[in-house]
Amino acid sequence: GVDKTGRRDLYTEKNILISGTHTHSTACGTGGTVLVDLTTLGFVKQNWEACVNGIVQSIMRAHNNLQLGRIKINIGQVDNCNINRSPASYLNNIDREQYKYNTDHEMTVLRFESIDGKNEIGMMNFFPVHAVSLNSSNLLVAGDNKGYASYLFEKSKNPQGTLPGQGKFVAAFGQSNEGDVSPNLNGPKCIDTGLPCEFYTSTCDGRNEKCIGSGPGNTTYESNEIIGKIQFEAAKVLYDNAQLYINGIANFRHIYINMQTINVSSHYTSTGRNETTCQAALGYAFAAGATDGHGDFDFKQSTNSTNPFWQYLSSFIATPTPEQIQCQAPKPILLDVGQTKPIEWVPFILPLQIFQIGQLIIVAVPGEFTTMSGRRLKSTIKQAFQDARSFRGLAPHHEHRTVSPGLYDEATSVITSPNFLPIGTPNKQK
Repeated sequence: GVDKTGRRDLYTEKNILISGTHTHSTACGTGGTVLVDLTTLGFVKQNWEACVNGIVQSIMRAHNNLQLGRIKINIGQVDNCNINRSPASYLNNIDREQYKYNTDHEMTVLRFESIDGKNEIGMMNFFPVHAVSLNSSNLLVAGDNKGYASYLFEKSKNPQGTLPGQGKFVAAFGQSNEGDVSPNLNGPKCIDTGLPCEFYTSTCDGRNEKCIGSGPGNTTYESNEIIGKIQFEAAKVLYDNAQLYINGIANFRHIYINMQTINVSSHYTSTGRNETTCQAALGYAFAAGATDGHGDFDFKQSTNSTNPFWQYLSSFIATPTPEQIQCQAPKPILLDVGQTKPIEWVPFILPLQIFQIGQLIIVAVPGEFTTMSGRRLKSTIKQAFQDARSFRGLAPHHEHRTVSPGLYDEATSVITSPNFLPIGTPNKQK
């Protein structure tokens, strides 16, 4: 995509951060890896080209509109806009008492304006909530609650009659640590009885297919509008009252890391011992999905034991070695995606990025940070940059969840061992 801009001399994968809203209603088949594109029966070139061309067009529009400007930042709290969809796992975090909520309520707003302050240029917003207000029954491409919030903000700033996406003022609502965060405020209920689901396994009568989370509206579209509007209204207040200017140098760092071959110092691990990452694997609880979208075949969250039937079927993909089983423990391996031949199912070499504009630190990680893992990374960044205003965004590549060790047993979408979060911590410090 960068090559298509014709400005390879200015823009590379090192100094451009492409971060997603993580809408679950986007065009599929664009991941370029087996695991991600499996549900669409493979790579869909038409969808991929549409995404690339849109990104290129955005970069070129920004390039052609370069001007001197200034940035203001404001940070506030937004309540009643998200819930934790893995509350039982969150209780495993030993530092949970330090925080009032089991989700992050912090919203960061950047206000972009001309150097003289007379013209408003745009707004960037970062707040953690999954873009899954529209559930799997929706078959249309949509930006979900993040896209609706952007639509409302741009509509309020551009001239009346401006078509969506065509105005000069640009409003972007991005993600932060939303890995375990849901917009479905009513929480998970059993669809046959209306009673709450079993707390630890998110099941109803032992089955996960009946446990579904729902939003605050009467329909998914109404829920989407409600959650989007809450974000829009909160962002508008923070935007209008932004006073703190971003001042200082602009800098960036970008590295690629083989996530399967990293030694992790005892200083960063939960065991207090030197540890290592593992060959990639997905656990049984991964197949259970979440209350925003359940899996099939009656897999359950929090599963920490194997099943002979599924072991047999998964062995046709690859058979985990004793060393891999020990390394991934206590997670039972369902899919050994780290040893698939001849085609890799998941990427192992992934990017880490960090950008600095004055006191603003933007961290981009190749995975969805959960509430607590995001808080811990933010704390690390503040230790390295004392006056930093930081947030965590999604990097150009997605490697499932990044969780604190306390969530590892249930959230078996972490593919390269319980030490994935400790990997990012020292590397971000560097």
